[in-house]
Amino acid sequence: MNLLHQIQTLNSQAFTLKQNGQIDKAEQTLKIALRLAPNHPLTNYNLGTLLKNQGKPDEALALLKKAADFTHDSTAPLNNLALCLNQLGLVDEAIQTYKRALKIEPTNPLLNYNIANLYLENNMQQKAIVFYKKSIEYEPKNPLAYANLGISYFQLSDKKAILPFKKAIELSPQTTQYYYTLAYIYEKAGDTKNAIKYYEKTIQMEPNFEYALAHLFTQKRKICDWTGLESISQLLDQTHKESPWSSIMRTEDLKSNLIAAKGYSQELEGKISKNLFSFKKGGGRQKIRLGYISAHFGNHPITFTTASVIKNHDRSKFEVFVYSYGPNDKSTYRKNIENAASQFIDVTKLTDKEAAKKIFDDQIDILVDLSGYTQGNRAEILAMRPSPLQITWAGLCATTGSDFIDYFIADSVIVPKKDAQFYSEKMIYLPPCFCPIQDIIPLSRKKLTKKHFGLPENTFIFASFNQMYKIDKTIWETWMEVLKKVPQSVLWVFIQNNEGKNNLKRHAQNQGINPNRIIFTNQLSLEEFYSSISLADLALDTLVYGGGTTSYHSLLKKVPLITLRGKHPASLFSTSILKELGLEELSTKNIQEYKNIAISLATDNDKLMMIKHHLTPEKFDKTILNIGQKVSHLEDAYQQIWHNYLLGNKPKQVEVS
Repeated sequence: MNLLHQIQTLNSQAFTLKQNGQIDKAEQTLKIALRLAPNHPLTNYNLGTLLKNQGKPDEALALLKKAADFTHDSTAPLNNLALCLNQLGLVDEAIQTYKRALKIEPTNPLLNYNIANLYLENNMQQKAIVFYKKSIEYEPKNPLAYANLGISYFQLSDKKAILPFKKAIELSPQTTQYYYTLAYIYEKAGDTKNAIKYYEKTIQMEPNFEYALAHLFTQKRKICDWTGLESISQLLDQTHKESPWSSIMRTEDLKSNLIAAKGYSQELEGKISKNLFSFKKGGGRQKIRLGYISAHFGNHPITFTTASVIKNHDRSKFEVFVYSYGPNDKSTYRKNIENAASQFIDVTKLTDKEAAKKIFDDQIDILVDLSGYTQGNRAEILAMRPSPLQITWAGLCATTGSDFIDYFIADSVIVPKKDAQFYSEKMIYLPPCFCPIQDIIPLSRKKLTKKHFGLPENTFIFASFNQMYKIDKTIWETWMEVLKKVPQSVLWVFIQNNEGKNNLKRHAQNQGINPNRIIFTNQLSLEEFYSSISLADLALDTLVYGGGTTSYHSLLKKVPLITLRGKHPASLFSTSILKELGLEELSTKNIQEYKNIAISLATDNDKLMMIKHHLTPEKFDKTILNIGQKVSHLEDAYQQIWHNYLLGNKPKQVEVS
C-alpha cells in the first residue's frame, strides 16, 4: 500500500470512528496519519476540525492554518479556521479569514451566515444584518438566518425584528424557541396583546416551558387578566425558573426570590468574560471614587430617589462618577444628574466589555448599581467586576443572587435582620427609610381639577397610583368590598393600556360594583401627577409589589396611604416610609385590617383629618426630606466598607445609626 493510499485509509477510518462516537480513537488515528504525512491538507483539516469541535482551539489552530494554506481554492478550511480564531478571541483575524473565503466563494450562504454570526456575537449588528441578508439571498429557506437577522434588529431596538421571526416560524413551525423569542420581542416593544399570543403558542407546543410561563404571567398581569395565573404560579413555585423581577412580582417568598435570582445570575455570568481586571489596594488618593450606574437617568423613579444623593455628596471626601447606558430624554431630571456628577459618562454606545473597562480605567472604588435586573439593565457590566466593591440599591429592590454584587442597601424594615440569610449580598443597614427622595419636584402649569379627570364632587375618592401590573386579584376584590361598604365613593386608577381598563371594569361588574365607580386616568407626567394627587382622599397600596415613589408623593401631598405589611422589600417599601413618618398604624397586618382601616377613614372624617394634620412640612423636613442626614448616613456606610476592603477583609454587614 503506497503512502497516499495509507493516509486516505486512516482518514476514512477516523471518519467512521467519529461517526460511531469514538472521538478519542478518531483523534489518535488522525495523529498517526499526520506523523506519516505532516503536510497532508486533508489530515490537517480533519484533525484540526475534530480538535476545534472538542473545544481545543489552541491545538487546532496551527493545523487549520496549514490546511488553509495548502488548499487555496477551498473555503471549508478557511471557514473552520475562522471559527477556531473566534473561539480564541481573535475576532479581527477571524473576520479577515472569512473575507478571504468570501473572495473565493462570495455566494456561499454558509460563509455569509457565519461571518454574520461573528459580527452579531461581537455587537456589530449593522454589519451582521448585511451578511444575514446575503445568506438569505443565496439560501432563502434557512430559518436560522432569519431568526438571527431578527435578533440583530432587536438588539438595535428596530421594529424590523418582527418580520424575520415570522418568516423563521413559517419555515420551521415546530421550533418552539422562535415563538418564544418573537413573544419577547413583542413584550419589549410594549405590544402586550401579541406578546401574550405568542407566549401562549409557545406553551401550547411546550407546556412546561417555565420561562415562557413566567413571561406569560407578567404580561397577563399588565392587562389585569388573572385567568390561569394560579396554576402558573404553582408550577413556578416548584421550578423557580423565572427572572428575579417576575419572582418578586409573583411571590413574597424570600427563598423562592433568592433561588430565582441565583439561577438568573448564574446564566448571566456564564456568558461573560471573567478575571478581566485586577485591583491594587491603596493608591494614594484621599477621596473615595463612587460610581453610580443605571439605564434610568431621566424622567424615572430612579432619578427621583437618587438625584439628591448625587448632588449632596461631600466633595471633600468623594468624587462622584455617573455612568448612563439609557436614552437621553433631554429632561430637566437628566440635566440635574449631569450637572450634579463630578463626571457624567454616557456609555450607551459602548459594548459591555468596553463600558466595564471604562469604569476600571476611571479607578472607581465603589460602584453602585441602580438598575438591578429591571428592564433595560446591563448587569453584564457589573458581572465583569470593573470595581473592587459593588452595591445594588433602589432598582429592583431584591437580591441579585450573584457573586459580583457585594452589598445591598436596606433598612431593618424592608430587610429584617432575620431575613438577611435570603440575600447573596451583605447588608448595609441605614435608618428607615433607606431611600431618599428628590427634594425639589416641579409642579404642572396646568390647573388640574376633579372635572379634568372626571372625578365626582362630594364623593370620597380612593386612589391607586401604582402601575396596573401590581394589581392582583386579591387586592382588587378587597377594593371592591371597600366600595360596597362606602357607597358614596369611587376608585381612581391610573391605566397603561385599554385591555387592562376593560378587564378591570369587567372584574368590578362581576363583583356587583358599577364600573362607572372606577375612574380611569391615563399615565401622567411627574409634574401633572404630583399636582393632581391631592384630589384623592386616601391612597390604597397594592400587595406583593407595592408602591415606591408613588407612596412618597402621596404622603408629601397629604394623602394618607394604607399598605399591607409584606415579607420582601417590594412589599415593605411603603411600610418603611410610614414608620419614618410615625404612621405605622397605616401599615396593616392582614387584608381584613387593611379593609377595616380603609372603610374607617372613609367614613370618619375626623380620623382622616388627624392623619392629614400629622403630615406637616416640618415633619417631612425632619424625616423624608432631610437629605443632608440621609446622605451623611450613606457616606458613613461607604467609608466603612471601603476601610474594611483596604484592611483585606471580606464584605461584612454594616449598620449605620
